[in-house]
Amino acid sequence: WLKGRFWKLPAMVPFASLAYFPLVLWVLLLGLLCVPHRTVENVGTSLVGALMDTAVIRYGLKVFAAACVLLSGECLRSYLSYAPTGTPADAMGSSAMDWLHRQEAKEGGVVFFMNALLVLVLDRMYRVIKETHRLTLHMEVLKKQSVQQGQFAASLLSAGKEPTQSTMPTGAAGKEDAAEAAVRKRKEDEASKAVKGSEDKKAD
Repeated sequence: WLKGRFWKLPAMVPFASLAYFPLVLWVLLLGLLCVPHRTVENVGTSLVGALMDTAVIRYGLKVFAAACVLLSGECLRSYLSYAPTGTPADAMGSSAMDWLHRQEAKEGGVVFFMNALLVLVLDRMYRVIKETHRLTLHMEVLKKQSVQQGQFAASLLSAGKEPTQSTMPTGAAGKEDAAEAAVRKRKEDEASKAVKGSEDKKAD
């Protein structure tokens, strides 16, 4: 009885059970990327990167996604076009099997479509996380360079002020130097006047 009705099964439905294995893998990898923890995210990024950064595997995943889309469409077509054949008695007797086959076709279409969708989501999410890490590292490098430039400018400014401060007399020391210079000038003037007076007396 089952052998006579096996031809009614959708052609792609037997492969639906096999599609659950990669679906579980994609869900696990996507969960690792979505966990808000840096270590877990790095582990997920490394695992997904091993798949997406290898050219052959990445091309194979694209082919796998395209095949899943085609299989999903075939299951959908089988679900919509499936109808019992034969006499009314056969149709009534096979209504339960027909319903089961339609549900299997619908399940296969959903599973294949989810496989294709998760592969594309993983690829895009990995690219976004990788670009975010690159920009974060670039910003940290720019921050370090700005701090170093600020320290260098501060050292240049401090080095330029030191000789000016050492040559400028300020405070009490400056006043004492001015008083000594005035006394010295006055003594020199008095000495020059005395010498000039003695020369005048000799001339007389």
